Amino acid sequence: MFADILTLQPGDRWRRQINEALQYRAVKVLLICRDATLADPHVQDDLDIALELSKELDDSRFIIPLRLEPGKKVKGVGDAVTVDFVRG
Repeated sequence: MFADILTLQPGDRWRRQINEALQYRAVKVLLICRDATLADPHVQDDLDIALELSKELDDSRFIIPLRLEPGKKVKGVGDAVTVDFVRG
């Protein structure tokens, strides 16, 4: 399991480590869907990598959206069924 907030330490090259985790270790990507999170350009970069990997792996369920608040649909996974924590 890789979670940036649990895995990365001060001084780590976080961009490299996240990219490597996505490309070489990820089995699934849990995407936290909040407008503030999705507005972050780094999250968008990670999502682009995950979308490419989803195509390469031919795994339409590689990215699992977790909806934490009402918000916009996410480009690339807008039609995916989300795990909806808004309604409980």
